[in-house]
Amino acid sequence: MNLMFVKISILRPIYRLIIFILKEYNDFTIKKFGLFNGEKYLHLINRNNANELIKEKILSSLPLMICRYGSVEFSAITTGNNIDSLCNNAGFFPRDKKLICKFKDVYLEASKSIDVLSVWNYNQNN
Repeated sequence: MNLMFVKISILRPIYRLIIFILKEYNDFTIKKFGLFNGEKYLHLINRNNANELIKEKILSSLPLMICRYGSVEFSAITTGNNIDSLCNNAGFFPRDKKLICKFKDVYLEASKSIDVLSVWNYNQNN
């Protein structure tokens, strides 16, 4: 038996466990505190509260920025490690892992102007 195969087969479950724990921690952090955009936390609220918030903001007649991130894009800016999903499902091009950091930076910089952020299908099963 190849020694490299043994190492990979032993390390793969450990790697998967670490990734699972990191994703769970990330989801917990976002649910508890929100998405930090470098200036403030954008908190998650339920659909009814979000609709009421949008209504209040529109009726205030103040300038307003409402955005929607796709679930794949949101996952990329919160985890930074899903190049395949970005390329296959969100039209990210070229397939270069080095560009995910830049993608994340651009999204977070733009989110500093957001008043209300919606995320498509974020944790819809929870």
